[in-house]
Amino acid sequence: REISGDFYDFYPHNDRVYFTLCDVSGKGVNAGMVMARAITLFKIYSKNKFKPNEILFEMNNDLELTNPKGVYVTSIVGCYNSSDDTLEISNAGHLPALFRDKDQFKEYNSSAMPLGVKKADNKNEFKLESFKLGEGRLYCFTDGFSECRNEKGDEIGVDGVKQLIKDNQNSSLKKELQKIILCDVQNEVFPNLEKILIRTLTDSGFPGVKFEKKVDFTKLFNEKFN
Repeated sequence: REISGDFYDFYPHNDRVYFTLCDVSGKGVNAGMVMARAITLFKIYSKNKFKPNEILFEMNNDLELTNPKGVYVTSIVGCYNSSDDTLEISNAGHLPALFRDKDQFKEYNSSAMPLGVKKADNKNEFKLESFKLGEGRLYCFTDGFSECRNEKGDEIGVDGVKQLIKDNQNSSLKKELQKIILCDVQNEVFPNLEKILIRTLTDSGFPGVKFEKKVDFTKLFNEKFN
């Protein structure tokens, strides 16, 4: 068996929750080692409440020194602040994060090369995006999702991801994901769906619920996604 380089992690800190989705190039032992180091770096800088672009900057310059030759990491790092409903994200070489508000999507594309390719001079090389989450949802995924093939054998791409989300949207995130998986089982259109990672920070199935400071994000995530 080969070790996959796709991974996600999150770190709750009082009224904030930091999260990341990464894809290490290649598979096997090297990818697994880089993945483990990237997770550790993410935890260290999240714990110290760095901004998402600052986390990417620090991760990049460390991985540039320590990665095996030819191994790099695409990454999205974000931070949701429940006290003011602000979401900050930064993208380094990864597929776009999709923010859906009703039927409209906004793409948050990469502004920098993948991590570990080249030393960065400062944090501004990684663009920081900031917006209110409101009733919207943020979707992050790896190429295991966008490279799934449709009935014609063509990759669905980012537009296909958007369409799949729209076709299966539900006020309950859990039910929405179940519908997507059911679509996969029934039609056998998306054979790589096990690689999908879609996460949201609020679920409009619970109207009026507002996060309070000191919220137990670990418990919240486990209740909603496990």
